[in-house]
Amino acid sequence: MKTIAATFYSVLWFCALVLLFGACSSSKEVPAPEDLPTHTIVYGGDVTNGRRINDALFNEKHRNRLFGDVEPLLEKADIALVNGEGVIAKGGYFYDKGEPRPYMYRAHPIMIDVLKSAGVDIVAVGNNHAGDYGPEAFAEMLDRLSAAGIAYTGGGHSLDDARQPAYFTLKDTVVAFVGADLTVAKAFRAEGDKAGTLFHRRAEKGRKQDRLVRDLAAILKRARKYAHVVLFTPHWGDNWIAEPTEHLRTLAKRLIKAGYDGILGHSSHWLQGVEIIEGKPVMYDAGNLVVDYGGGDDSHRAMLWKLSVTRAGVTGLTGYPLALKKNRTNLAKGAVRDGILRLVKERSKKLGTTVAIENGIVRIACRPGGIEGPAEVRQPPKRPKGSRLRLAPSDTIIDALPPEAVPVNVTYEGGIKLIGYQLIAPELTVPKAGQIVALYWKAEQKIDKSYRIHLEARGKHEGSGKEEKRIASHLPGDWLLPTDQWPPGKVIRDWTLIRLKFKPEGTVKFYAGLSRKGLLKPESSDQPLVEEKLVPLGSTEYRSGSTRLLDAFEEYRRQQSAKKQP
Repeated sequence: MKTIAATFYSVLWFCALVLLFGACSSSKEVPAPEDLPTHTIVYGGDVTNGRRINDALFNEKHRNRLFGDVEPLLEKADIALVNGEGVIAKGGYFYDKGEPRPYMYRAHPIMIDVLKSAGVDIVAVGNNHAGDYGPEAFAEMLDRLSAAGIAYTGGGHSLDDARQPAYFTLKDTVVAFVGADLTVAKAFRAEGDKAGTLFHRRAEKGRKQDRLVRDLAAILKRARKYAHVVLFTPHWGDNWIAEPTEHLRTLAKRLIKAGYDGILGHSSHWLQGVEIIEGKPVMYDAGNLVVDYGGGDDSHRAMLWKLSVTRAGVTGLTGYPLALKKNRTNLAKGAVRDGILRLVKERSKKLGTTVAIENGIVRIACRPGGIEGPAEVRQPPKRPKGSRLRLAPSDTIIDALPPEAVPVNVTYEGGIKLIGYQLIAPELTVPKAGQIVALYWKAEQKIDKSYRIHLEARGKHEGSGKEEKRIASHLPGDWLLPTDQWPPGKVIRDWTLIRLKFKPEGTVKFYAGLSRKGLLKPESSDQPLVEEKLVPLGSTEYRSGSTRLLDAFEEYRRQQSAKKQP
């Protein structure tokens, strides 16, 4: 009996302890989102890394105002994210991403310093321009970002690196960013140990979208081991559209349902609305952030979004209207600001979202729900830093004119000489044509001024039948080597991919010149000049079934590489 009684009282005592522990545990309520510490994430759209942005990079005054009065908002945020549209590198070559005549974006490495100074903490590198100059230039950019302490997402040195989220620890909260390119540059996906971007699958319906959701959900599951907040930042959708497609909206719903805490989209270059799905924000597109061309259309009206974030997720959005000019972005004012606010309100209303406008800014409430991720802050994995900067190869500065180039002898002021040229494509493709032109320059002494190269194509435009011009004016060295940086006595090779929009039949003629506040008249020339200032470079014919432009360029590079072999 004593044994039974002892057992009974032991069980009773154990039950009392369980009840007491349960009561104590239940008294520790999970804090409401509004009771948790709040952090801020600022997110902007597309930054053009290339072309005329380089004009600003080589001019200190213009360089310092690229981000204008937006810069303090980036600096004050706990995390600031932008989409880097293009590659930042000194080397690389035109790369075939699957497009017949792509635009090519590459910025000088000075751009890394500009991003760092502006307060950018992470760059989304998963986009259709990341591969414009090939895997080696892309890898160089990743190394330069890492060396500057700027994180990246959406691509990597390998497939494993591309699938690795970028983590940030904000005291009590770990935030992870997952990026991907869902556009058209399928050829530049990361594979094995090859550098590239993540996924490259169009966000379409059916099996493609099913696979994409499964892949992104798997990355999310791994990120949750460390992160309380996981945000997806995709490059998705077509250019120049004001509303997301139904396919994108369906994808967004599926990813939010999978557990992502919000979506920070980019790609259209136009500002799109915000949709709240299960209390979580989907910003389909913030529009551009920094562009290298002027104008006043939709591509020059944008938003900078500030996310208020706790361990539970995104609790609210604040939006700042932006007015963009060539190589300069500022907070919008007056009628421009009011017009952007109307756009946001109208486009978000179509997505079922209520937008409040207060004192010229947008406010949108979110309902994040419960806390996900680990109970305690865990140190997330870090990307290993390389022991050295991996530089992409470049052939901008060479010792002599290649034997395959056509020699010319044209002298300009300051002793600048055009000594040769090449037209890479022997025939022009139909219907979408382009040409890659190499111009060879030289100067025997130091040049103290900055000149621009003028490349011109002339052909008949479809519809009019009249001869029209296509002009590519740019800094030498495919934007990366201004004349005041030329080493005396060396040959400077300038590659240009010029897109042609003429009638796809007949002849296209090419011309070169040098400009500084207008085209310069050569001091001497062994060639008969056109209109006293342009050097003729020959012509190319349209031919059905001709070799694709970038295939012709790749074949040329293979031949050059074979010649260098011992």
